[in-house]
Amino acid sequence: MTSYSSQLEHLINDLGGCGLMQKLLCAIILTSSTVIYWSTLAMAFIGYDPGFTCHTLNVKLSSLSALNLSNLSVNRLCSIGPNAMCSSYIFPQDLNTVVSEWNLVCDRRWIVSFITSIQMAGFLVGSITAGQMADSTGRKTTMIAGISTVMLFNFAGLFAQSWEAYSSVRFFIGIGAGLFSTVQYTHMIEFVPSLWRPLVVCIPAGPVVAMLFALVAWWLHDWKRIHLLKALLGLFFLIIQCFVPESVRWLVSKLKLERAEREIKFVAKVNGVHKPDLKNIFETAVQEINTTSNRNAVYTVATLWTSKELRNVTLPLALLWFSVNTAWYGMTLGMESISVDIYLTIFLINLVDLPARSLTGPLINRFGRRKYCYVTAGMSSILSCVSGILQYFDKLSHNSESLTMATLVISLLAKMTVTAADICLIIYTTELYPTVVRTIGYSFQATVGRLGAVAVPFLIHLDGLYPGTMYFTCGVLIFLSAGCIMRLKETKNMVLQDIICLDSSEGHIR
Repeated sequence: MTSYSSQLEHLINDLGGCGLMQKLLCAIILTSSTVIYWSTLAMAFIGYDPGFTCHTLNVKLSSLSALNLSNLSVNRLCSIGPNAMCSSYIFPQDLNTVVSEWNLVCDRRWIVSFITSIQMAGFLVGSITAGQMADSTGRKTTMIAGISTVMLFNFAGLFAQSWEAYSSVRFFIGIGAGLFSTVQYTHMIEFVPSLWRPLVVCIPAGPVVAMLFALVAWWLHDWKRIHLLKALLGLFFLIIQCFVPESVRWLVSKLKLERAEREIKFVAKVNGVHKPDLKNIFETAVQEINTTSNRNAVYTVATLWTSKELRNVTLPLALLWFSVNTAWYGMTLGMESISVDIYLTIFLINLVDLPARSLTGPLINRFGRRKYCYVTAGMSSILSCVSGILQYFDKLSHNSESLTMATLVISLLAKMTVTAADICLIIYTTELYPTVVRTIGYSFQATVGRLGAVAVPFLIHLDGLYPGTMYFTCGVLIFLSAGCIMRLKETKNMVLQDIICLDSSEGHIR
């Protein structure tokens, strides 16, 4: 008897394959990610140091007195020795960031890294929560919760009166972004045939949206206006998210058959096809789930380690996710290390993601997930190390024009290859885990990746002290973990698995 996983694969084709409903679903999810991308990348602009001049210099004359020298115009002056410290600053009037809002310069510059790290900690919490939430209450519910959280706290950011309060806002924005990002690709993949899985994930919506953020930041020049725009966009995307159907695979795996039938009928109507006969699929699903698995089983992160087969997937993936995500977020947020124009750098660092995403889909369909991920990770490792070395010598040579250009080009190539590895890893992870733990497995790996992202802001801060540190560290991390990919099975053209059999002590995937 054909398994219900295979029957569901045929059902997707009978419903139009990648028909109008699937295209609309992907379009809604990808456009909704605009507010998520902008909220995640916002600190690249909001935490940008626009430059300052010292307004007041406090000169310590003795242990009891100090001389106040006002109206100075020395660029980026923090101190003159231990006895002369700048106490107030003048910032450009045409650019307003949290740095100029709360004087986060000189000995307070670390606060920017702290705020960014707090946001990534929220992202981590959101990723952990998303897996359990999506496998318990559904993919759609989790995405709506993510959009709602991002919208509300972007609006709350307008009223932050201190950097401490603003840190709390960034934490909850991170939670919302984690909820949405962890589920969006899984939801799209579960609605399309195997050939289309890489292609829907590789649609270069993210880079385009990120490049638009560079334009928006240049246009608005103000962090509060950016927050207001993101809140309004969040409200709009929250409304259209309500029209997204729930994952049929998830509904069937939870034996919510009546609701699954309604969603299938809705998809068939939009695609203009007749609703297939579902009796055999539902009967097979009930039989398989009740006989080879526990219908009332509660799957948690611990499940990923109780099954030997899942354990052999989870550990190698975790090492890869940590190194690749550390590199990706480091290169995305640490833009100041390779350029002086913040708007141009935001544009370029995301422009290179366009070919990375566009080519990844066709290439992994041709060469397979495992080989492509190994090659792109290896290339990224080499390019990152070279970029780190070039950045170090670039600073020693006091920004030689030719060396600066070479550094920029190599850094952008490193970003492009690490993006390709990251996208392949997303597709690979969702195909390796069965439906009942797919978002739990994906969220666990995303959480491991966010651990690296939490440390990235401080790595960027260290890079400012020792140029090239961040890129070189990322290159070494990827090099050490790239070999793990060869321990995993190839998933090219594989039917998505749906359940974990509990008929033995170890368990296996079906």
